[in-house]
Amino acid sequence: MNSYLQLLRKELLALRWSMGVFVGLTLIWQVFVATRTSWTAPVLLINGLGPLSFLPMWLIWISFQSYSTEWSNDTAYLLLSLPVKGWQVTTTKLFPVMIAFLVALAVTISGFLLLFGRLIPVVIGDTFAPLPAGWYLRNGVNLVVLGLLAVSAMVMLIHFAYITSRLAKRFRGPVLAWILLISFWIISRVGGLIEPILHWVRPLTFDFFNINQGLVDVYQFQLGLSPVLAIWLSIVGLFLLATWLWETQIEIA
Repeated sequence: MNSYLQLLRKELLALRWSMGVFVGLTLIWQVFVATRTSWTAPVLLINGLGPLSFLPMWLIWISFQSYSTEWSNDTAYLLLSLPVKGWQVTTTKLFPVMIAFLVALAVTISGFLLLFGRLIPVVIGDTFAPLPAGWYLRNGVNLVVLGLLAVSAMVMLIHFAYITSRLAKRFRGPVLAWILLISFWIISRVGGLIEPILHWVRPLTFDFFNINQGLVDVYQFQLGLSPVLAIWLSIVGLFLLATWLWETQIEIA
């Protein structure tokens, strides 16, 4: 357990500068937008959430960096020689990216509400006034769950592709790209086989509203989780394969 926590701490420390830059630039941008007095309220709200559009690209970059820096800094040999299991290495590189996602999301949303919260009633008026607090909480939790599934799937897939590409002696960049393409085919095939087994999983329910002659009608949209979980479990399988490759097949080259 101590070795696992040490590895996790190492990865979190390695992310602190990148996370600090992203969070800092996010807040600077939001303050800049908030001071644009000539912009209309809808434009301010849209631009206030603008940093979220860069979040996926940043997560992809730090996911690649978590492994590539091990080779560029010549620390991969030390990491491979440590008496730790492969799953300890791969999960300690997965969890920090998930934590970074949650931190960046929390900071962006908090900054948005703090700087632009007063403008929301100006744009939407009393549309949301009749809706209970549970409406916001339930939909918010559902979106976070989907976000965590999507981000974890993306990170695991990237880690699988990078670890597998290290088996190639040359042209590792093109090999990595081909592995990602082949992975999508594998995921679609395996996910299609798993999906019928998961029909028992309850769907996520989202509440939407419709305004009709001043009255707010709330209706529900149910998102089936069985295909989502089938794809996610397929990627978990590739991630476990990457763990095995790291522990038994990867050599420093």
